[in-house]
Amino acid sequence: RYDSSKKKYVKIGSTKKLSYTNKKLKSGKKYTCMVKAYTKINGVVYRGKGVKFYASTNPVKVKSLKVSSSKAKTAALSWNKVANATGYEVYRATSKNGKYTKAATISKGKTVKYTNSKLKSGKTYFYKVRAVIKTDSGIFKGSFSDIKSVKVK
Repeated sequence: RYDSSKKKYVKIGSTKKLSYTNKKLKSGKKYTCMVKAYTKINGVVYRGKGVKFYASTNPVKVKSLKVSSSKAKTAALSWNKVANATGYEVYRATSKNGKYTKAATISKGKTVKYTNSKLKSGKTYFYKVRAVIKTDSGIFKGSFSDIKSVKVK
């Protein structure tokens, strides 16, 4: 795995299997990794060139979700930025324990606001948000924020 403080790759393990589990990683962090095949012949170790890839752990929980309604038929959401997030998913329901559907996918990690429009005046809506980290290895989704509600004007 690449160690930015040492500015080089550091060996973190070895296995004869085709998989390896790296434990004790930090939440919401991206990692640059490399896998190299090797063989030992007559006491001499031969290593392949290696394949670089990127991996991530699930992002931390979104905190400080705020929801308000100051304009007719809209709900304005804001939350704290999650480190290394590449985006967010916003979910909405019409009751706290009801079925939540995705209201929006935000594809920029710096965007920590969303305005939900075309809602019904006088109705209460419930929201939750989670951070997403997208890498070459896949999409990693964090835990949902605490649920917040708003009665729409």
